[in-house]
Amino acid sequence: MGGKTAYLTYEMLDAGTMDATRTYTPPAARGQGIASRIVRAALDHARAKGWRVVATCWYVDEWIDRHEEYASLRAS
Repeated sequence: MGGKTAYLTYEMLDAGTMDATRTYTPPAARGQGIASRIVRAALDHARAKGWRVVATCWYVDEWIDRHEEYASLRAS
């Protein structure tokens, strides 16, 4: 993976648990808040679906730590 597109990958562990496994932002686009916007969108989607979230990706894990309003989504 990698390339010119920023993304977040996830797997469904079961019908109600999303594991955010990886985020990627191309080097030229880093530092612009793109990964943060992608994580927020993914977590908002999980919340709307009623899913819990496992943050295997270190960036998602740290992002949730910095945004307490998303802490209730954590599955563990």
